[in-house]
Amino acid sequence: MALRLEVGAPATPDALEALEAAANQAEALEAALRLLNYRARSRAELQRRLRRSGHAPPAIEAAVARCDELGYLDDEAFAIAYVRDRLKFRPRGRRVLVAELREKGISQTTAVAAIDEVFGQAEVSEGELADQVARKRVQSLASLEPEVARRRLTAFLARRGFSSATIRDAVARALTESTRD
Repeated sequence: MALRLEVGAPATPDALEALEAAANQAEALEAALRLLNYRARSRAELQRRLRRSGHAPPAIEAAVARCDELGYLDDEAFAIAYVRDRLKFRPRGRRVLVAELREKGISQTTAVAAIDEVFGQAEVSEGELADQVARKRVQSLASLEPEVARRRLTAFLARRGFSSATIRDAVARALTESTRD
């Protein structure tokens, strides 16, 4: 945006207003770039953070549009990276993954597509993932009575977003394997 300011020329109210708007947009863009430098974010998440920082709505819109132009915002790529990270470091069931992505401003269809893609690339099913989580967790429950261990493992997997049928099968397999060891 060209402000057409000249040295020594009187500053009109319109020019001052335009200058202030440009400064606000630059501040919002700088804040957005700092946030994106820290980690990738969804479009909605970036808007929320900028709003929470007190930036004006027009400045937020301009900053998000500029980040979009520069290719720094891609909700689909963000969702895929988020699910991939979750799968590797903190496995969750589909239900929780969708809820977490929705909380970050990702649409339902984009979230489901990202989850399907990552699970397909990793060649892992939700059942296999639940089995991995259950086997790891059952070790810490070994000193408990079998029924208490079953209840706690079931609750643990439920909090991680696995379906009840998946939980039932994973708990049965994990407890059976742990009694054999």
